Amino acid sequence: MPGPEFEAWDQFRGPDGEPVYPQRPMLLGPVFTRATAGAVPTGRFGGKMIVVAALWDREAFPWQASWYRDRVQEHLGDGLDERFRLWYVDRALHGDEVEQEDPTQTVSYVGVLPWALRDLSAWVERGVAPPASTDHRVVDAQVVVPPTAEERAGVQPVVTLRADGSERAEVSVGTPVTFTAVAEVPPGAGELVEAAWDMDGEGTFPIGSLVPDSPASDSPAGRVTVRTTYTFQEPGTYFPTVRVTSQREGDPSTPYARAHHLARVRVVVR
Repeated sequence: MPGPEFEAWDQFRGPDGEPVYPQRPMLLGPVFTRATAGAVPTGRFGGKMIVVAALWDREAFPWQASWYRDRVQEHLGDGLDERFRLWYVDRALHGDEVEQEDPTQTVSYVGVLPWALRDLSAWVERGVAPPASTDHRVVDAQVVVPPTAEERAGVQPVVTLRADGSERAEVSVGTPVTFTAVAEVPPGAGELVEAAWDMDGEGTFPIGSLVPDSPASDSPAGRVTVRTTYTFQEPGTYFPTVRVTSQREGDPSTPYARAHHLARVRVVVR
């Protein structure tokens, strides 16, 4: 087991701080890290940095990015925000594939990478500070983020979805269901440019609409409400999904510097 600075491992330590399971003489983590990254990260660097991490990553666990942020703070102290950002992307997996295994469950983080590169360039060359780091807590090795975009910060939009006003709806075949999605972007994190709907679970999102050009800004983060109505013609349990997209400059026509998020509800049709 690694040292006490790896709090995610506290679950494997007893009240005295000692490991509760038998130990072997070789610590494998640093060996793997050197093989993939070339060195064990220390948090000591010159210049400025933006780290992008996926909250649903199955290979590089999300808490590891928070651990690295803590090492950077040990190095920079009160100057952390002047040189470092950590942006989490919720519902994103490991790997830079644009096409997802299940598009109704996860989103790609690839669009956030050019966003981060552009913001990093502006930060270094012109002194334009990027959006704040994603606010989060690490609880038992799980990264927990606030529910609203204003609280969460970073650059990813946040979206909630309701079916007939609830997280779950039960209807008869042929009865229309009204879906309401509320999306918001964090402060300074571009504009919402698209909302797309998938009702049958195929992940094709055939029902799309551009978000209004001038969304109602009833919070510092900006907020948009979009609605659609759908009628299910066959009985069954469905998980309608809305996927929202924001873009750094608010440009709906470019495929670059776009951030996605999605939300799902359950509809039981009898």
